[in-house]
Amino acid sequence: MRGLLHLASLFYCLATTLAAVVDTGVSASSATSHSHMDILMKGAKPLQPDAYLCTSYEVNEEELYVVKFEALANADTAHHILMYGCQDGPYSKDDIWGCPPICRGGPQQIMFAWAKNAPPTQLPDGVGFRIGRRTTIKTIVMQIHYAKSFSVDESPDNSGIRLHTTTERQPNVAGIFLMMSYSFAVPPNSPKYHVDMSCQYNKQNSMYPFAYRTHSHGLGSVITGYQYNRTGYHMIGKGNPQWPQAFYPSNASIEVKPGDKLVARCTYNSTGMNHIVHVGATGNDEMCNFYIMFYTDASVQNPAGECGGVQLQNLVDNMPADSDVTLPPNPLLDERAHGHGHHHHSSMTHTQYVAAGSPTAPGSSAAPTVSAEPLEGKLVFTGAWPSNEIRIGQVGGVATDKEGNVYIFHRGERIWDASSFDFDNNFQLTNNPIMNDTVIIFSRDGKFIRQFGSGKYFMPHGIEVDDNGNIWLTDVALHQVFRIPRDGTEPDLTLGERFVHKEDAAHFCKPTDVAVLKSGEFYVSDGYCHSRILKFSKEGNLLKQWGRGNPYARPTGMEPSPGVFAIPHSVTVAEDLNLVCVADRENGRIQCFDLDGNFQYVIKYAEFGPRLFALEFCPRHGGLLFAVNGPSYDAMKTATVQGFTISLGTRTPQLLEIWNVPHQGLQNPHDVAVDVAGHSVYVGELSPTAVWKFQREGGSPAITTTTATTKTVTTAKKSTVTQIADKKDNIAPSGGEQGNNDVEKDDTRKEALANELSKDGIVVEEEEETSDFTPSIIIGVLLVIPVVLLLVITLVMRVHHKGWNTCFSGMRTPKVFNMQSFLGNSHKGFDKLSQEDSDHDADVLSDSDNEEFKKPIKSKA
Repeated sequence: MRGLLHLASLFYCLATTLAAVVDTGVSASSATSHSHMDILMKGAKPLQPDAYLCTSYEVNEEELYVVKFEALANADTAHHILMYGCQDGPYSKDDIWGCPPICRGGPQQIMFAWAKNAPPTQLPDGVGFRIGRRTTIKTIVMQIHYAKSFSVDESPDNSGIRLHTTTERQPNVAGIFLMMSYSFAVPPNSPKYHVDMSCQYNKQNSMYPFAYRTHSHGLGSVITGYQYNRTGYHMIGKGNPQWPQAFYPSNASIEVKPGDKLVARCTYNSTGMNHIVHVGATGNDEMCNFYIMFYTDASVQNPAGECGGVQLQNLVDNMPADSDVTLPPNPLLDERAHGHGHHHHSSMTHTQYVAAGSPTAPGSSAAPTVSAEPLEGKLVFTGAWPSNEIRIGQVGGVATDKEGNVYIFHRGERIWDASSFDFDNNFQLTNNPIMNDTVIIFSRDGKFIRQFGSGKYFMPHGIEVDDNGNIWLTDVALHQVFRIPRDGTEPDLTLGERFVHKEDAAHFCKPTDVAVLKSGEFYVSDGYCHSRILKFSKEGNLLKQWGRGNPYARPTGMEPSPGVFAIPHSVTVAEDLNLVCVADRENGRIQCFDLDGNFQYVIKYAEFGPRLFALEFCPRHGGLLFAVNGPSYDAMKTATVQGFTISLGTRTPQLLEIWNVPHQGLQNPHDVAVDVAGHSVYVGELSPTAVWKFQREGGSPAITTTTATTKTVTTAKKSTVTQIADKKDNIAPSGGEQGNNDVEKDDTRKEALANELSKDGIVVEEEEETSDFTPSIIIGVLLVIPVVLLLVITLVMRVHHKGWNTCFSGMRTPKVFNMQSFLGNSHKGFDKLSQEDSDHDADVLSDSDNEEFKKPIKSKA
């Protein structure tokens, strides 16, 4: 307790002086050698809160040393400010851009961080951040996380940081070592929830911590960091992240040597919260960061480092027992942090609406409506499609052409997981293309036509077929878009640079989908990083672009503004209605624009839930939109995963029906396609790896929809109850070697599925026997007996000669018997994969995506 009171007294002294002056026993640098450099935002006016905006400044001097940081900002406007040093220039040449990304390339390092009205930070005498044209920091990029939106009448923002500099060469250079956790979720009503970080320090030179900073959002109660060596745990610092997030003095006696360990713990108190809080970039998410400001020998060119997640579990398991004990109250620090617009957690309620304004009133909204008159005939699940059997991997996209042929763009044996991309969206397996054919084409009735794409693609995503039969593909690993001519296999148009992503007219970053007009002009949704829609001429020249985003935003009681995307995951054109519509995935909504990108309206229903993955337009029945949602990452915001039919032909879009796979339901749908002439809808899933077909049949009973008031009945043949994901054999291309197209029937599984389907009101009919099979069975048995006897004799002889008969005698290690050594490989398709959807970068990632997140996402704040 005495130690805690000592720490509280230290914080009190810092607050009363309102300056974080770090003392190493030597007086501060003389002011006579100082000048200053103001790094200011260049007139930003974010239209929504939680925007992340960057600006950059070149350092014109050959070599300068920053010895003091002073914020020219307040917490009413800026939730926090981060300052980075770039060696190869800023990511964008614009005055202001949405970020991350920060630097163009090469090493980047954090120089400073500010939040909650923290006071200035003075470095020790003889220590400075080295910047200038002869150093590794030639450009300074400042990122501001805005706590508010700006109205039209407000003045633009010019918040920033003043750098106090000197030309006097310092004997030691300063740097930041960042410890962070980028994958966690705080459960509701937990008084102490731990999020930990640990790693080994592997730099060549020792670092000497002289200050530390803690950062979390509204639930953080205490954050503690330690050095660990052979003498045990040594506290670097312990802070309350709800106090001004300045750099406070650390234990001056610590030297972190190469090979030492570092460990930190964030403790959260979610008492009174009734929902899960995820890691993320907005004020309603959480973060866990422990910054160590240190100095090292001036010979070190890039004094920076970072540590993510738990790399040393034993170190975490044995942390000091008081690591999660909060500091005593400090009224002065509380008042300073909370008195100027402290960003609290809000209740995270979800505004549910259907914005369905006419083109003359964009953005207007209407109450959710469901059509009282369903379409003629219902959408019926067709379990027997395709008629040929073939293995597929995760389905990136599915499309149809004018003849009703079905195109599947899948990932073969590749799985998108957390190791596929680094934190800057660079693919990590650039020398390993997918060796399976990734494009497979079936006829409308399920007959195999052709396949191609082996060795050419790395992470398939979107596919589209235009009116001329051209196949359009997007690959999120390559950051490219391809057009392949009808009946071809090689692209005649490629947009984007291979494995290179930038936010300009010539590049993409994980593009997700393509939609093509009859004129040949086309749209690209781009995508997981950039949150924009681009329109190109048929020759591939950029005509215009629109969209911006807070890619990790979650609902905070109000909907994001029109044109704000959190992973534009799918795009479709309703050319007859002069509309292009976008699946705004992590915002759980559909945004529609005119063909020139002017906003028209938003479609959002409670049934969508928090994530809306894909959509496709059908011009029949006055204009229909088919869409699929996806599973939620938040247990408090669950929604049934299902498909939707929406009418666009009326002034106000109407939800006409909801459809699903009987019994098991859709699980991880990723794309949807429509066969206009065949009245069919196809859904591609990531897991299970499957493509499902739904057929519209006039007057036929179907699955339950939103308009149904009585239990419906669906009939199915017993031979069709097995799923496409369970089919086992491969097929040969037409004209090639004949493959085994006989479906392996599993009667036990079919019987079980039939029983389950019957529980859902689906009548499973026994197939009629058309002939008496008794003579065939007798003849078959007589023919099989000699073969069985011959096989048994062969086995006995091999066992005898190989010595396998000694496996029970203890004289020899038993060998494994493999039937494939006799019969060859009995399985030629893809192995069945247990896969998860990592399309969130958070991207979650979940970009929020997070697609799919959003994949989950690394945030520094």
